[in-house]
Amino acid sequence: MPNYVVVVLGDIGRSPRMQNHSVCLSKLPDANVHIVGYHESPLFKELQDAKNVHIYKIHPFFDLPRYLFPIYAPLKIFWLMLQLFTLFFRLPKFDLILAQNPPSMPTVPFCWLINLVKGKRFVIDWHNLGFSLLKVHKTSKTIVKIAQFFEFLFGRKATAHITVTKALQEYLRYHKIESVVVYDRPSDLFKPCPEERERFAKELNINANDYWLISSTSWTPDEKIGILLDAAEHLDNDLSNSDRCLSIIITGKGPDQRAFASEVKGRNFKNISFYFEFLKYEDYAKLLGACDIGVSLHISSSGVDLPMKGLDMIGAGLPLLSVDYQCIQELVDDQINGLLFNDGKELAELLKKMFITKDISIAKLKEGSVQSSKKKWDDIWNECAKDVFLGTK
Repeated sequence: MPNYVVVVLGDIGRSPRMQNHSVCLSKLPDANVHIVGYHESPLFKELQDAKNVHIYKIHPFFDLPRYLFPIYAPLKIFWLMLQLFTLFFRLPKFDLILAQNPPSMPTVPFCWLINLVKGKRFVIDWHNLGFSLLKVHKTSKTIVKIAQFFEFLFGRKATAHITVTKALQEYLRYHKIESVVVYDRPSDLFKPCPEERERFAKELNINANDYWLISSTSWTPDEKIGILLDAAEHLDNDLSNSDRCLSIIITGKGPDQRAFASEVKGRNFKNISFYFEFLKYEDYAKLLGACDIGVSLHISSSGVDLPMKGLDMIGAGLPLLSVDYQCIQELVDDQINGLLFNDGKELAELLKKMFITKDISIAKLKEGSVQSSKKKWDDIWNECAKDVFLGTK
């Protein structure tokens, strides 16, 4: 019986791509899938119900202030390594170990080491560059350089690599790592759901007749949520000339949410209302399908990754308005399934053209999103990832 190990040093339930890999691996003949990671959020129902999927819980390190990172980072790595090595004795011999990167440390060194002893094939799924995230958090240059060195030192030891974008593939090629691009696709849960609008209007106390703009954030530095506030400032008075007001729904939770909500209250908008929600995954998918427009404020720490939340919005049939950066065109086809902007003023101008002057057709962009979502994850996985994982490519 083939055994496949999937390692996510993060919350498995908030890692849809790794869950999708796990589902596909579990469908292979006689497969047993062993998922290692934090188990803080519910998994896909397919994984919960599958008898050949086994979960190995890792406990996250204590939640400490970011400014203490240089002090607690070594302790965190030691804490995680200790737990991972206890799993060393519990995991069976395996045919594949698949690691999500980032985080690079200690995920990649551990997977390389355990593969030497118990495995046949070690594959890294590069979602981003681990060292680039340290830059965003203003970590010292020395620590960033050390992290970069070890990320590529152990990264090159993997048997094979897949990436989320062509831009990341090219970056890795520059560092002598060859990879295959496996684009994310939205889950089947994400689709237009206009019939859910009345239900959410009642449950969340939102005016069903307003325009509904949704943005999802983890309240991290690589998401410029303040752009929404700037756009609202520029747009509020103009909406007096519109037939409808605007409801801005922000989903997700994080440390900066309370401060942002307080700032919103101090602005006294006349035609714009803000709502802060945190929903179950299934309800979040239906809420997206009931909205009019999605906004992604992800700016990418590396410039070579894509916002999964933006992909979900396209899957739900929403026009995606996104901050413009290096490789976002791999997701947003400008004027076809979405639009690009650089700051709050530009975002407000786009919204004005959609809501007030009607120079931009929301319906046309929605149709573009529906068309660009027709290819499903299983199709992509079987075309691009399966052979890489099984060693037949």
